[in-house]
Amino acid sequence: MTKYTPYKAIRTGFDEKWAFGNINLKEGTDVELEFSFRDKLTQEPVMLKNFYFTIFDLDHGKGQSERVTVTHFKNYTMLPNAVMKAVNNPGPYTNATFISVKEGDASNNPTSSADLTPEQMSLAVSFLFQNTDKFRLKLELLSGNLGAGRNFLFKGISTLTWQCV
Repeated sequence: MTKYTPYKAIRTGFDEKWAFGNINLKEGTDVELEFSFRDKLTQEPVMLKNFYFTIFDLDHGKGQSERVTVTHFKNYTMLPNAVMKAVNNPGPYTNATFISVKEGDASNNPTSSADLTPEQMSLAVSFLFQNTDKFRLKLELLSGNLGAGRNFLFKGISTLTWQCV
């Protein structure tokens, strides 16, 4: 929906080793995306009754801040000891922004959404969507003047989802 500026474009896509989706973003930029569900043959929208979408590893590099805004969800779940700030935004539909508050690196990245450590669960937020064929996501990487980038990891159901259902 908006211009996308990666730091390392090769990191964006589906990581077959860990089975996560990944969007690599350059520091000081943001991108607004729309995820939609379409029939493979007709390309007509497909309404999904229920599905989950989880954002993982919401931490940041030195002086940076990661922000994720998600819209059109039924509800979201994060642990009571989550290491992020959640802000419910006013508007005509549900939307909330999640802001990293902890510095981190690749050493705590998840390798499986079905076996998250307590630390990995504290850096994740899971969304339930109902009766929709699309949702929107805004990713922001506020500058720490490092000239670097960060990865935003995502997937469907996770250990966090099962902990909170």
